Amino acid sequence: MALELKDVSVVAGRKALIEGVSLSVHPGKLTVILGANGAGKSTALSVLAGDSVSAKGEARLDGVPLSSLSPQALAERRAVVLQHAPINFAFKVHEIVSLSRPALRSESNRTYAIEERALHELDLAELAGRSYPTLSGGERQRVQIARALAQLWHHEETGQSSYLLLDEPTAHLDLKHQFVALEAARRFAQQNGGVLCILHDLTLAREFADEIILMRNGNIAAKGGAASILTADTIAEIYDLPAHRAENLALSLSAPMLQ
Repeated sequence: MALELKDVSVVAGRKALIEGVSLSVHPGKLTVILGANGAGKSTALSVLAGDSVSAKGEARLDGVPLSSLSPQALAERRAVVLQHAPINFAFKVHEIVSLSRPALRSESNRTYAIEERALHELDLAELAGRSYPTLSGGERQRVQIARALAQLWHHEETGQSSYLLLDEPTAHLDLKHQFVALEAARRFAQQNGGVLCILHDLTLAREFADEIILMRNGNIAAKGGAASILTADTIAEIYDLPAHRAENLALSLSAPMLQ
């Protein structure tokens, strides 16, 4: 079981945004993509979500091409949180989370319990009655993560694997809520969900990733665990950094993690 890209290329005009990319997101694992701006991270996630069409290759869910799945079938198995989710209507926070409900499903105690669970998971219970447009960028991001989790939890009784795709979910979050968000993602993975998360913070990647994928210039440069991937050489190459900067970063990342 996996949500995967097989030899995928995406072209905009004459420019290849990604080229020959193959990657897999597996249940039980939190996979992080790292890379400089323009490396192709968001493009790869968009194809994996079924939101972008590839010029070559295909995205598959448990071996089935995403292109053959209906929007409803896809929504039952994967949820996406993008960098920006503009909603200008004065919905309350709990109403945004309730957008996760399957179409035509009647309200029930189970429905409310799932949405309350999502609010608590992202430390949003006290904000449930707030108007979404009045929230800070970080608060809005947490609401969107809660909505995505609830979307998948509404279908967890099917027993099918499900996948959470997060594009820079910590970009607007304070330190506490960076951990709140990524701990929620890790718990989802531990409950046999698959998570793909684009990050820029190498320390967070080391802390939370089961696997790290490094992208550069639209290609996958390396895959593996943090210890083998986040070396001075790879950091210098991926981010085009001077050797001494990369060595200092790698040294800080090699310090033992406190459990």
